[in-house]
Amino acid sequence: MYQDNRLNLASGLLACAITLTLRIDILSLSGTEAAQFTFQNNCKYTVWPGLLPNGGWPLLAQGGFELLAGQSTIVDAPIGWSGRFWGRTGCSFSNTPSLGGAACETGDCGSKVECNGAGATPPATLAEFTLAGAQAGAKDFYDVSLVDGYNIPIAILPSPRKSNSTDTALSQQFINAAASEDHYVCLITTIHQRSCI
Repeated sequence: MYQDNRLNLASGLLACAITLTLRIDILSLSGTEAAQFTFQNNCKYTVWPGLLPNGGWPLLAQGGFELLAGQSTIVDAPIGWSGRFWGRTGCSFSNTPSLGGAACETGDCGSKVECNGAGATPPATLAEFTLAGAQAGAKDFYDVSLVDGYNIPIAILPSPRKSNSTDTALSQQFINAAASEDHYVCLITTIHQRSCI
């Protein structure tokens, strides 16, 4: 019975992911030193993605931006870039004192739209990435982390580099966190990886 409930939960979350999605596409161009993340917000509310590089990598998009429901934007990154993204919710940048000095209810990063190198204030569900370098056989690494707490579910749905098919991977952390909630705020991260020859 327990296993059946887990499968039903996973199926329900994937169905929710179809309509409530923050999508990140990674496009690695063969022979160039560029990659692209395409953020698409299919949620019915505004999300403010936060972006923080790991040491030695450049800050992307000043570290954060507003993404209205249904909106998308492209962020360029160098090959080999590593860092994290998270979703900020309930933000009001013109009235920060009402939130105790924070601009966002969850995932705040210095009370500004652009995080400018500041990390997320817990709780914040993280999507972490290390992009492959330009060398042959290099691999991308990514995960969903609850090390800074849980504010919204994030799933990473990868697409193989050499195929048009999509393999679905729903994070066990995502299922566990969502199972403990009475409601879902579905913020989903999808990764599409393609190589151009």
